[in-house]
Amino acid sequence: MFTQPTPIVDRQIATKNIYRMVELCTQNDVIFRPHFKTHQSAEIADWFAKAGVNRCAVSSMSMGEYFFEHGWIDICVAIPVNLNELETANRLAEKARLSLTVDHPLSLLAIKQQVKNPLTIFIEIDTGYGRSGVFYKNTQQIDALLSILTEARHLRFGGFLSHTGNNYGAANRAMGQEQFAQAREIMAWLKETYAEQYPNLLISMGDTPSSAFASHFQGIDEWRPGNFVFNDLMQLELKSCEETDLAFRVRCPVIGVYPHRNEIVIYGGAVHLSKDSMVFADRKVFGWAVMPGGKIADGFPVISLSQEHGIILANESFVRQIQPGDWLEILPVHSCLSADLCGYFHTTDGEKISKFRTYPNL
Repeated sequence: MFTQPTPIVDRQIATKNIYRMVELCTQNDVIFRPHFKTHQSAEIADWFAKAGVNRCAVSSMSMGEYFFEHGWIDICVAIPVNLNELETANRLAEKARLSLTVDHPLSLLAIKQQVKNPLTIFIEIDTGYGRSGVFYKNTQQIDALLSILTEARHLRFGGFLSHTGNNYGAANRAMGQEQFAQAREIMAWLKETYAEQYPNLLISMGDTPSSAFASHFQGIDEWRPGNFVFNDLMQLELKSCEETDLAFRVRCPVIGVYPHRNEIVIYGGAVHLSKDSMVFADRKVFGWAVMPGGKIADGFPVISLSQEHGIILANESFVRQIQPGDWLEILPVHSCLSADLCGYFHTTDGEKISKFRTYPNL
């Protein structure tokens, strides 16, 4: 059936992960807006819909258009707006409940001038991650953005949006809890500061590690995690999931066996797994190799990746069991990037499912 590196999704595990997150949001009385950039698949989005989810976040206007065409109406592009996609935004806003994210006055002015259909605008806030967003202390820039918004009758202020991405680098659970608590307090302060002027503003936050780290969600109105649907070695290391929550693997053919150095080479490189790495036992690893359906305890690290090759360091006993033409499954360090590189998925129950291509014009 398979001839090349093949992405494998365990439908049962992914569905369990979805329902668990739905329950978390229900218990904490927050709106659940899952980020679909992890799976990018209309079929997997249907698994969310069956769990009662009716809104999503995406990372581009074209991805938003893809999910709209598959029945999703309430869509937030949860990344600072790409001004080169405003024509698509205008077209999509005519049909969908579209929200865009901004952190710069010039971007908002361009939206005001070029997009004629009604839009909701979120202002992204940097609570300490340092990637994008208005730094939370810069209320002068926040006020400038709000001033532009009030002058545009077709634009509605939705609220403040942030991503506690620094939790991916948390050294331990306690640090993750502290970082998220600080971010939540900052967002709650902003809500309190502007609530009198904008009583309907929402606070939108969310990331997979914080879903496990958070002691409570007080002050948060909307939750936007994404990676949880698949999880990966990074989430396992952060203890935000268990091994039984890992729903994504890449099945790779063995193309070389080298007993003299206890290494196995697979056809599965950076273009299949990404170059994301983590440190395990003082060694940088790019994934974890197991027999098809196998457990981590019985597997070995991927210690090197080139474009098409992956090198696995095993022990003599394991290497002598393997021969060219066999298959191994790689648990990726970061499932979002690995899944993004795929053109499709195979499920463990035998279905081939399609996905959005991030770069359709290349």
